[in-house]
Amino acid sequence: MENEVLKNMLEANHRTLITDEEGNEKFVADSEGVRDLNYVFHKRKELLEDSVVYKDLFGGANAIFCILGGAKKAYTKVASKVAIEICKENNFELHYEETIPFVLSNNGVTICPIENASKTSKDLSVALKEVEKVIEFIKTKKVCPIVR
Repeated sequence: MENEVLKNMLEANHRTLITDEEGNEKFVADSEGVRDLNYVFHKRKELLEDSVVYKDLFGGANAIFCILGGAKKAYTKVASKVAIEICKENNFELHYEETIPFVLSNNGVTICPIENASKTSKDLSVALKEVEKVIEFIKTKKVCPIVR
Protein backbone atom coordinates (compact mmCIF):
# COMPACT_ATOMS: atom_id res chain seq x y z
CA MET A 1 0.00 0.00 0.00
CA GLU A 2 2.76 2.48 0.94
CA ASN A 3 4.45 2.40 -2.46
CA GLU A 4 1.07 3.03 -4.10
CA VAL A 5 0.49 6.00 -1.78
CA LEU A 6 3.93 7.39 -2.70
CA LYS A 7 3.27 6.86 -6.41
CA ASN A 8 -0.11 8.63 -6.21
CA MET A 9 1.39 11.50 -4.22
CA LEU A 10 4.11 12.06 -6.82
CA GLU A 11 1.63 11.82 -9.71
CA ALA A 12 -0.44 14.55 -8.02
CA ASN A 13 2.72 16.71 -7.91
CA HIS A 14 2.79 16.74 -4.12
CA ARG A 15 6.19 16.66 -2.42
CA THR A 16 5.16 15.84 1.15
CA LEU A 17 2.38 13.71 2.59
CA ILE A 18 1.91 12.78 6.24
CA THR A 19 -0.60 10.11 7.20
CA ASP A 20 -1.53 8.13 10.26
CA GLU A 21 -0.67 4.42 10.25
CA GLU A 22 -4.02 3.57 8.63
CA GLY A 23 -3.26 5.89 5.70
CA ASN A 24 -5.56 8.75 6.69
CA GLU A 25 -4.16 12.03 5.42
CA LYS A 26 -2.96 14.46 8.09
CA PHE A 27 -0.93 16.93 5.98
CA VAL A 28 -0.08 17.44 2.32
CA ALA A 29 2.12 20.11 0.71
CA ASP A 30 4.03 20.95 -2.42
CA SER A 31 7.10 22.94 -1.34
CA GLU A 32 10.58 21.87 -2.38
CA GLY A 33 13.28 20.76 0.04
CA VAL A 34 12.82 20.86 3.80
CA ARG A 35 10.21 23.64 3.98
CA ASP A 36 7.22 21.36 4.60
CA LEU A 37 8.74 19.18 7.32
CA ASN A 38 10.50 22.18 8.87
CA TYR A 39 7.11 23.89 9.17
CA VAL A 40 5.39 20.80 10.58
CA PHE A 41 8.22 20.09 13.03
CA HIS A 42 8.23 23.62 14.44
CA LYS A 43 4.55 24.64 14.15
CA ARG A 44 2.44 21.44 14.04
CA LYS A 45 4.67 18.77 15.59
CA GLU A 46 1.66 16.70 16.68
CA LEU A 47 1.16 15.79 12.99
CA LEU A 48 4.48 13.94 13.01
CA GLU A 49 3.79 11.88 16.12
CA ASP A 50 3.19 8.21 15.19
CA SER A 51 2.89 9.18 11.51
CA VAL A 52 4.03 7.80 8.19
CA VAL A 53 5.85 10.39 6.07
CA TYR A 54 6.04 10.34 2.28
CA LYS A 55 8.55 12.64 0.52
CA ASP A 56 9.69 12.99 -3.06
CA LEU A 57 13.30 13.53 -1.91
CA PHE A 58 14.53 12.62 1.56
CA GLY A 59 17.69 14.31 2.85
CA GLY A 60 19.38 14.43 6.23
CA ALA A 61 17.32 17.32 7.63
CA ASN A 62 14.09 15.50 6.75
CA ALA A 63 15.40 12.46 8.61
CA ILE A 64 16.12 14.60 11.68
CA PHE A 65 12.65 16.21 11.59
CA CYS A 66 10.95 12.81 11.28
CA ILE A 67 12.97 11.10 14.01
CA LEU A 68 12.80 13.93 16.55
CA GLY A 69 9.17 14.57 15.65
CA GLY A 70 8.18 11.00 16.48
CA ALA A 71 7.26 9.66 13.03
CA LYS A 72 7.09 5.87 12.73
CA LYS A 73 8.57 5.50 9.24
CA ALA A 74 9.09 7.24 5.91
CA TYR A 75 8.81 6.38 2.23
CA THR A 76 10.57 8.22 -0.57
CA LYS A 77 11.53 7.88 -4.18
CA VAL A 78 15.05 9.23 -3.61
CA ALA A 79 17.05 9.19 -0.36
CA SER A 80 20.46 10.69 0.24
CA LYS A 81 23.16 8.52 1.80
CA VAL A 82 23.29 11.13 4.57
CA ALA A 83 19.61 10.52 5.37
CA ILE A 84 20.00 6.74 5.14
CA GLU A 85 22.89 6.83 7.61
CA ILE A 86 21.00 9.06 10.07
CA CYS A 87 17.99 6.73 9.88
CA LYS A 88 20.10 3.59 10.40
CA GLU A 89 21.93 5.10 13.37
CA ASN A 90 18.60 5.99 14.98
CA ASN A 91 16.67 2.81 14.11
CA PHE A 92 14.22 4.74 11.95
CA GLU A 93 12.47 2.81 9.20
CA LEU A 94 13.16 4.44 5.81
CA HIS A 95 12.00 2.91 2.52
CA TYR A 96 13.48 4.27 -0.71
CA GLU A 97 13.77 3.39 -4.38
CA GLU A 98 16.95 5.24 -5.33
CA THR A 99 19.96 6.68 -3.50
CA ILE A 100 22.10 9.73 -4.13
CA PRO A 101 25.33 10.64 -2.32
CA PHE A 102 23.81 13.87 -0.96
CA VAL A 103 21.21 16.51 -1.74
CA LEU A 104 22.58 19.17 -4.06
CA SER A 105 22.41 22.90 -3.42
CA ASN A 106 20.44 25.13 -5.76
CA ASN A 107 23.53 25.53 -7.95
CA GLY A 108 23.27 21.82 -8.79
CA VAL A 109 26.96 21.18 -8.13
CA THR A 110 27.80 21.32 -4.42
CA ILE A 111 26.22 19.75 -1.37
CA CYS A 112 23.18 21.58 -0.03
CA PRO A 113 24.21 23.54 3.07
CA ILE A 114 21.18 22.18 4.96
CA GLU A 115 22.19 18.62 4.05
CA ASN A 116 25.75 19.40 5.14
CA ALA A 117 24.52 20.78 8.47
CA SER A 118 22.46 17.65 9.09
CA LYS A 119 25.60 15.53 9.24
CA THR A 120 27.55 17.72 11.67
CA SER A 121 26.82 15.52 14.70
CA LYS A 122 25.52 12.06 15.52
CA ASP A 123 23.60 13.75 18.34
CA LEU A 124 20.41 14.74 16.52
CA SER A 125 19.62 17.63 18.85
CA VAL A 126 23.01 19.15 18.02
CA ALA A 127 22.58 18.50 14.29
CA LEU A 128 19.07 20.02 14.46
CA LYS A 129 20.50 23.25 15.89
CA GLU A 130 22.99 23.42 13.01
CA VAL A 131 20.22 22.78 10.47
CA GLU A 132 18.10 25.51 12.05
CA LYS A 133 21.01 27.98 11.92
CA VAL A 134 21.49 27.37 8.20
CA ILE A 135 17.77 27.62 7.46
CA GLU A 136 17.55 30.90 9.35
CA PHE A 137 20.65 32.24 7.59
CA ILE A 138 19.20 31.36 4.20
CA LYS A 139 15.87 33.02 5.09
CA THR A 140 17.52 36.26 6.16
CA LYS A 141 20.38 36.50 3.69
CA LYS A 142 18.85 34.79 0.65
CA VAL A 143 22.20 33.13 -0.05
CA CYS A 144 23.69 29.79 0.85
CA PRO A 145 26.43 29.76 3.49
CA ILE A 146 29.34 27.37 3.53
CA VAL A 147 28.98 24.92 6.39
CA ARG A 148 32.04 22.98 7.45
